[in-house]
Amino acid sequence: MMSVHLLRYSLAARIAVAAATLGLSVMVVVSVLGYVALSYQLKWRATAELEAKLLLLQHILSEIPSAATLSTDGHRLDDVLRGHEDLHLAVFDMMGSKVVATFSPLARETAARTLAELTRSPLATGSLMREWTAPSGQRLLVTIGTARLASGEMTQIALLQDRRADAQLLSNYAKAVTIGLPFALLMAVVGAWLTARA
Repeated sequence: MMSVHLLRYSLAARIAVAAATLGLSVMVVVSVLGYVALSYQLKWRATAELEAKLLLLQHILSEIPSAATLSTDGHRLDDVLRGHEDLHLAVFDMMGSKVVATFSPLARETAARTLAELTRSPLATGSLMREWTAPSGQRLLVTIGTARLASGEMTQIALLQDRRADAQLLSNYAKAVTIGLPFALLMAVVGAWLTARA
């Protein structure tokens, strides 16, 4: 009789372990896929936002008389960035050799390095987008485009987005999954054990 009970418990334990292993594998795969999907969605949203802002800034710059008047007409560009503390703007000459104007402390701090690393040659048309790490260590998504002023002058504009908020969201997701997995695994083991015994 004792051997039957031991066999029953042994079988229940093996079923519980197998179910827990399978459950853990499924949860890990789903969590990783969720992380990848969230990361992709955040980057897609940031890219779309930067592209839309770039088009708006190009339109505004087309109405500004000249580079010399950017200091007086710059409030129009400030208005575009207002409420978006994660967005930063720098305007360069077309050859990428001179900073014409910057519109945030971060833009001022990183303008020279942005020029050196992202505008190695003049852009004739279109725009360039890439991820970049500022000297301070901040992860930024940067888009570089051209804009023609009302005078006909061509400029390059660098629009930078600080992605710390997105990185924090992904970090919080990973922490929540890490904390939740042991509890989910425990529930799977107990449930499998009780089911196997029954």
